[in-house]
Amino acid sequence: MEYTRQLAVETNRLSEFTRWLVGVTGLMALIAIFQLWMFKRQLNLMEDGARDARNVASAAQCSANAAKASADALMLAERAYVKLSHVTPGLKIKEGKSFCEVEIEIRNHGRTPATVTDVHIWGKLLEHGEPLPVPFQYPPQEQSPSAFLVTQEAFFKTQVLPLLGIQSEEVICSAKRLWVYGHVDYIDVFGRRYQGGYARIHEPWLGDGLKEPNRNNLVYPIDGRYNYDRLREPGEGNDWGEKVTS
Repeated sequence: MEYTRQLAVETNRLSEFTRWLVGVTGLMALIAIFQLWMFKRQLNLMEDGARDARNVASAAQCSANAAKASADALMLAERAYVKLSHVTPGLKIKEGKSFCEVEIEIRNHGRTPATVTDVHIWGKLLEHGEPLPVPFQYPPQEQSPSAFLVTQEAFFKTQVLPLLGIQSEEVICSAKRLWVYGHVDYIDVFGRRYQGGYARIHEPWLGDGLKEPNRNNLVYPIDGRYNYDRLREPGEGNDWGEKVTS
């Protein structure tokens, strides 16, 4: 009888312990679920923060790109454009026909000043239909013409081209084509270095510059690659050590 009562007591204690253990286990399960929820919440917050950061960075990049595009457009609109052109009649064949000359105008057609750092002018006799070699070929020159040009300001360079032997007759009768070509190197106020190209073909039937000084005998070639305005490559030209005039 005593044994039975003792067994009942122990069974009751075991039942109570089991209920307590179930409660504790349930509580721990709830705590684990809460921790998982908090971890998921933190993960979502971190993802939202990362997404916001990416959006801010993307917006900042878009703003930077827009600012750069606006600045580039402003510089293109306001920059200098230095161009070579010849003075009428173009090619002048001198008395005795041992040389000819051409007077070239170097003018800033842009809206801001430019610093001209070099000008080259030369000529070459070619067969009809033969293209002018690119890049242009020049003889050595002792001095590089330079100038500071405000908008619509110009200076002039006269280039003498020797005609040796039969060359003068070939020019006059158009047995060969005389090309007059050149380029100008300049720096705009934004510090960008440009080169403007120039090329014309002599047409003797338009006059020799002596009897008909008001006719233009240098005509624009069909191939547009000889007349251009472009940014120079790094190191191209002799002015990369110079400061920009402001």
